[in-house]
Amino acid sequence: MCGVNSRDSAQKCPLNLCCSYFGYCGASEVHCGNPNGMAPCQRGYGSCQTAVVPTCPGGSSASGGRKVAYYQAGNLMYRQCNRIAPSEIVPRDLTHLIFAFVFINPSTFEVEPENDPQDRALYYQLIALKTPTTQTWFSIGGYGFSDPGNSFTTWSELCADPGRRAKFIASMINFMTSWGFQGVDIDWEYPVESNRGGRPIDTANLNALVEEMQAAFGTRFGISIALPSDYSYIQHFDVATLSQYIDFFNFMSYDLHGPWEVNTIGAILRAPGSVVDIGNALLPLWYASVPPSKVNIGVSMYGRSYTLRDPNCAKLGCPYTAAGNPGICTDSPGLLSLWEIALLRGDRNLRSEFLPDVMMNQMAYDNQYIIFDAALTVDKKLQWADGLCLGGLVSWGVDLYSSWGRITVVTIWGVRMRLTADYALAAESDAPVICFGGSWMKLEKYLDGDTLSSSMADASGKALIAEGIFERGLQFVDFVKELARLNEQLNIAEKSMGYATAFSYVTLRLENESRKAGK
Repeated sequence: MCGVNSRDSAQKCPLNLCCSYFGYCGASEVHCGNPNGMAPCQRGYGSCQTAVVPTCPGGSSASGGRKVAYYQAGNLMYRQCNRIAPSEIVPRDLTHLIFAFVFINPSTFEVEPENDPQDRALYYQLIALKTPTTQTWFSIGGYGFSDPGNSFTTWSELCADPGRRAKFIASMINFMTSWGFQGVDIDWEYPVESNRGGRPIDTANLNALVEEMQAAFGTRFGISIALPSDYSYIQHFDVATLSQYIDFFNFMSYDLHGPWEVNTIGAILRAPGSVVDIGNALLPLWYASVPPSKVNIGVSMYGRSYTLRDPNCAKLGCPYTAAGNPGICTDSPGLLSLWEIALLRGDRNLRSEFLPDVMMNQMAYDNQYIIFDAALTVDKKLQWADGLCLGGLVSWGVDLYSSWGRITVVTIWGVRMRLTADYALAAESDAPVICFGGSWMKLEKYLDGDTLSSSMADASGKALIAEGIFERGLQFVDFVKELARLNEQLNIAEKSMGYATAFSYVTLRLENESRKAGK
């Protein structure tokens, strides 16, 4: 409670939210105004005005800003298939690639590899992806770090003691200097929460830690904080103070709803990353006067799946009975990686539908319903974030779809290869069977020998032969004269069909256009 009826009549609302007449903190007109002229907001315990939502008409702060992605190292240990090593990531367009996670030793309060020595080899691979435009960071903590166990109270104990904070900061600097990391992401889930190892003093102590980190790092290393979107957790982050010392917040605006709600708020399909809900979740930041340029909107590289009560009712608002079937690789009920979604789409010849109100895609088959983000929805969310003056986008995680941006991963006889927008796919008329985004097909289904030979003869680019990787006789050829034309078609394909089918679509489209032109 807040206001005159709170403990000692002194409790203010966290993040400067409004204290309602009845003593509850919130961001709505009911909390901040005077409904019916009889229940005024309590002044002196927070704001009594609804926050001004930032606006940037015609802006491009997010779409032209940070593009951050987490990499889950644990996927190499726990995933059943489609395990992605850092060396397989193509960090196109990424400004920050964050290794998740690094461990805090509960006894020494120094950072160390979570899985030693396996993670050390992965550090080398991730650091090798560093470019003048892509920084490589690491994240400390994570949700599992604060599960009951040896590290349950480590964050709280660390932040409460100045000596431990100093030792922790020194170890981070040594870790970054030794390995070549350029910044650190603090992922404490969550301060103050007693069932997550927290105590009431955590909020102030986290402020002290981050201020001391910034003083020690200077301009040498960056700092970010993973920020929950749920008010019950975010209220314990002094975001106004923290924003002064960090480069940006990674706002975890995904999983706002999910199958775990089946026995709580009701088994009704809700969008886990609706822009309506994200906008509401951001409101506490505006009450606290956080600069929107320091906030990255979060998207997930996985979808949420549900088992429908009635297969004929497969849309938001319909009832479900349980989490959806587990994916073949992630093996987690209610969750499918984008790679697994692409696999389903190809194998079952499914089509997804864009939902403009929530800016997500939905797809259904049998009694299964899936809702997820894809190329089109991410573009739409970035445009929406531009209007709020946000600073960028963060995704969890790049390993759940084994590429970023206009990249397609192809498995050829068990060998994973990457195709970028710079190349179209071609082969001889006796093309081998390949796995294209999960769908098995023969290339001649899309390109016959005569058309391909003509295209290859006219090409300005040279054949690409990856020696020692491909089986004998298999080639990938750049057979398009105008690369800009290919990129244009690829963008159309991604937005309308998704990553998995983009290249087959572009290949077919270009072949048909060549036929029309008499080439």
